[in-house]
Amino acid sequence: MKKRNIKMTIITLGILILFIVPISYAIFRNSSNATGSLSLATWSVTLNQEGVNDTLVVIPSTQTDATYTLNIESDCEVDIKYSIIISNLPSGVEVSFNGGDFEEQDENNTITFTDVGTILYTDSEKSQTKTLTFRGKSNAEIVENQEVNIDVVVRQIV
Repeated sequence: MKKRNIKMTIITLGILILFIVPISYAIFRNSSNATGSLSLATWSVTLNQEGVNDTLVVIPSTQTDATYTLNIESDCEVDIKYSIIISNLPSGVEVSFNGGDFEEQDENNTITFTDVGTILYTDSEKSQTKTLTFRGKSNAEIVENQEVNIDVVVRQIV
């Protein structure tokens, strides 16, 4: 009988040790103190339109196109890629990016040029000049003094 009690006590202790030791080891293993610093990259992309004529005259059904210059500058500490979104266009107006094909606007009177430029952190020249050319089709809406929005959307290259 005494041997049986000793065996039961040893088995009970063995089972308790199997459950208690790993738990307490995990608690000690997962607790730690550390200090350090983290350096984050800075973002600074500007659209420098100083000295750029922002008045355009587009005449439908003629060979008269209007050009607009974009000056994009980056002082980022990361590589960037950008897209250009032109919105609030009068209906029937098409836009060409850097002499490419003319793009028609979508149902929201918007034209998007996706991933059209890249400025790398290591580039020696951190500014780019791009040209938008506007033209009116024969069915273009005739408006006067309509503001058109040109947005440059920048994202980090990963």
